[in-house]
Amino acid sequence: MTFYQVRKRSQGIPIVPMVDIVTILLLFFTQTTKFMHPSGEARSELRIKAPTTKYMHGEPSESDQILLELSAEGKIALNGEIVEKDRLKEVLAAQIRERPAAKVQCAVDKAAPMGEFIGIWDMLAAAGVDMEQIRVKIDFEKAD
Repeated sequence: MTFYQVRKRSQGIPIVPMVDIVTILLLFFTQTTKFMHPSGEARSELRIKAPTTKYMHGEPSESDQILLELSAEGKIALNGEIVEKDRLKEVLAAQIRERPAAKVQCAVDKAAPMGEFIGIWDMLAAAGVDMEQIRVKIDFEKAD
């Protein structure tokens, strides 16, 4: 006599746990992402108004760079994150060790104190930065 055999139904792919995992990943990536400006630079907490020039010409840099910013209030940011002046040398030296091929680009607000900029320039030299390789951000205007 043959009895009816119960077949196991295929479970398929469990959708609910996958939705949970995708939601967690989405939250993680939105919280840890650094948004970029259209120019390709990392967004910074400082608002810098770079000095302008009418008669010099230049090209935007495309290479790997370490962005050092000085605001009009004298606040310092390294790659978009605010750094205290007394920690700048060690943080900058660590960045240079991690990325030895990176060039340092300075973005200094036109209203920033000159003494602060000279102090930062001195810290760059103390951190082992080749002073001839430092780039300075300048906004270019068309000459009349």
